[in-house]
Amino acid sequence: MKKVIIIIALAIAAFVACEKNPVENTATVAMAGQWYVQYHVVDADCNIIAEDFFGLGNSLALTFNTAYNTPDTIWVSDSKDINFLGYQLKVPCNQSDLTFGSDEQADNVCLAGAIADGDIGTKAIIKNGKILLGAATTPSGMPADSICYELIIDADGYAAYYGYDHYLVTGYRYTGFAADE
Repeated sequence: MKKVIIIIALAIAAFVACEKNPVENTATVAMAGQWYVQYHVVDADCNIIAEDFFGLGNSLALTFNTAYNTPDTIWVSDSKDINFLGYQLKVPCNQSDLTFGSDEQADNVCLAGAIADGDIGTKAIIKNGKILLGAATTPSGMPADSICYELIIDADGYAAYYGYDHYLVTGYRYTGFAADE
């Protein structure tokens, strides 16, 4: 009898252990991602003065949900590992047309990169952001989602020194393939 109870208990435990809980997406899953981007410098009318002005090639940027997981707000950040400029801004977004940004300054919560070096201010604007599904071509020739946004940093010492107005950030979604890095 003891063996039967043990077998039944093990069968129940195996059944419960194999039960799968559904994994839910975040509220901003369509806009969240890891991106390879380049920073182009532009004039006040967003005309490109120089592509990849700093010669970095592809840099890492991130878009992700906020802690509140609301569908109308995302974080936009350069990678914490690279911190080219050192920005992380919370911006409004529209899931239906995959746009994001605002004309209002936001507090930059990242305190690394150029901010830590004292080269840029602690407030910035991300505006005219757009994700275009399948619109980019990766270095390997495969299609990927495209991202584009304007980045205007308060007290940008680089812009003042080199004579441009702000940045146009463009790129494609990370694919995971070595040929696209």
